[in-house]
Amino acid sequence: MSTEPTFLRPSFTAKIAGYLRNGYKVNVYSAEKKGLRQLVEDLRQSCPDHTKFISLNMRSHAHSVDSYLTALCDALGLRTQNQPDMRTALLDYLDQHPDHSIHLCLPRFILG
Repeated sequence: MSTEPTFLRPSFTAKIAGYLRNGYKVNVYSAEKKGLRQLVEDLRQSCPDHTKFISLNMRSHAHSVDSYLTALCDALGLRTQNQPDMRTALLDYLDQHPDHSIHLCLPRFILG
């Protein structure tokens, strides 16, 4: 029995993973219930272990940078008390983990 992961759309997943590994941003549009969540899960399985996928619903943070920074710190497991500490914590995290890749998944990014 194979232990290889099974992807919803293997060639599409491989193409997107390649773009991410090469440092490109990727915009993926999908109608509701068309596998966007599964694509992110497939990408998690196909990327190196030190790759993080963070999903943030921007409708929740559209009017507050503090809210966005708090959600990002929470997703990375960083504990902070205020905004300057959040920025410092995020920069410290990036400095301490230069080999890590962080990909933000922003479902429903269009706020209109």
